[in-house]
Amino acid sequence: PKPETKPETKPETKPETKPETKPKPEGGKRKMPTKRKVPRPVRKTQ
Repeated sequence: PKPETKPETKPETKPETKPETKPKPEGGKRKMPTKRKVPRPVRKTQ
């Protein structure tokens, strides 16, 4: 019963954390390019 609980907890936590970390970096990358484009045109108008 010991070796059966180990392989069951490992594959369950790995696939669940992978799909959750992927959507997070996508939102952070999208915010960066949008913020860079805004300060550029604002400085030219001033």
